[in-house]
Amino acid sequence: MKFEQISNQACKILDQPVELLGGIHSFKTPRFYMVLMAYLFATMFLISDPFFGGSVFYYRQGSLTIFLAIILVSTFAWEMMILGPVSGANFLLQVLLIVPSSLLIARMLGAPSEIPPPDPSVLQGIWDSVKQFSRYVGLYEIINSILEMIPAIFRDMFRNPKVLILIIIVLFTLCFKSVKVRCTIMGILFVLIALTAISENCSWQLVLALITMSAGLWMEYCPYQKVVVYKNAIRAMSIRPQDYVAMRAMVRIFNHGLEEKKVGEETVREITKSEYTALHPYNANEIRLISAELTKKLIYEFNVLELRGDKNGLFLEPNPKLQTGSHFLGYISVGSRMFFAVALAVIWSLMPIDLIPDAIPCIGFLDDMVVTTLAFFICRNSVEMC
Repeated sequence: MKFEQISNQACKILDQPVELLGGIHSFKTPRFYMVLMAYLFATMFLISDPFFGGSVFYYRQGSLTIFLAIILVSTFAWEMMILGPVSGANFLLQVLLIVPSSLLIARMLGAPSEIPPPDPSVLQGIWDSVKQFSRYVGLYEIINSILEMIPAIFRDMFRNPKVLILIIIVLFTLCFKSVKVRCTIMGILFVLIALTAISENCSWQLVLALITMSAGLWMEYCPYQKVVVYKNAIRAMSIRPQDYVAMRAMVRIFNHGLEEKKVGEETVREITKSEYTALHPYNANEIRLISAELTKKLIYEFNVLELRGDKNGLFLEPNPKLQTGSHFLGYISVGSRMFFAVALAVIWSLMPIDLIPDAIPCIGFLDDMVVTTLAFFICRNSVEMC
C-alpha cells in the first residue's frame, strides 16, 4: 500500500484530518499578509522607540539578545512547531520574527542607547579591579589574552547580567519535554519582563510593538507538531504492506498512546479484540498472541512506540523521535542550546571572576558546580529530544 493510501486510512480510523486548522498555508492566504504587516509594524515601532536613539536608530545592546532571539524562535517555530510547518510562507514569517524578537528583548532588558554607557555592573567592576591589580603583578597581558580569546557574544554576558540570568532560565525551561510546561513558563516569564519594562521605561512605541507582535503570533499560531507525529508514525508503519485490520488496530493503539501519553497491556488487548473479533470469533489466547505480535511490530519493526516501566508495571509510550520534523532547521535550537550551555560552563569555570570566590572553603566552587550541572542537564535532555 502507498503512503497516501495508508494516511487516508489512518485519518478515517482516527476520524480526524491530518492538517490542523489555523496557521498560514500559502502566500495566497490573506492571513499571511496580515501577519507580515504585524511583524513589520512591530519592527518599525521598536526602531522608532526613543530607547534606541530616537530619530537616529542606534543598537548598542550586544549580540547576546540576538542569539537569545534565535534560540527562542528556532525552539518554538522549528522544534516545537507551534507556528505551523517549516516551509513556504510560514518559514518566511518565522525567519522575519527573529528581527522584532531581538529588538523586543533588547528593549526590555538592555540599557537605553541614547544615554552614555551606564556604570559598570558589579561583575564588570570586579573584573576591572582584577585587571588593574594584574598590571602590578605582571599578569595583565596573560589575562587580557585570555579575555580576547573569548567570543564577543560571551563577553556580553558580563556586561548585562539580566540577559545572562534570562538565558540560563530559558535554557533550563527548554529542557522540559512537555510543550505545555515550556509554553507556560515562557509565557509567565515574558509577561513579567514586559510589565517590568512598561513600568520602568514605558513608551507608546513599546506598547504598540507588544500589541502588533502578539497579534501576529496569535494569527500564525498553529500547533503542527501533532501532525508531524502522525505523519512520521504512518510513514514508518507503511514500510511493509499491512492488512487493513492490523493497520487499523496499530493506528488505534498508537493514537491511544499519543493521547494518553502511554498505553497499557490491557488496553492493547481491548483494542485488538474490538478490531479482530468483528471478523472472526477469536478466543482470549489468540487475542493475546495477536496483540503481542502487533506490539512487537510497533516497538521493534516500526519503532513508533517504546517499552517503559514503572512501579505499576510495563507500558508503551510514543517514541519521542517522532516529534522531529524532516527539516534540518529543527535541530538548530537543540544545537544552539547545547553549544551555549557547554561554552557557558567552560568559560564560567575558567574565568577568575565568580559569584562565590573560590578561596572560600567548601562553598567556593559551588557556583561552578551549579553551572556545570545545569549544562550537563541541558545537553542530556537536548540529546534525548533529537
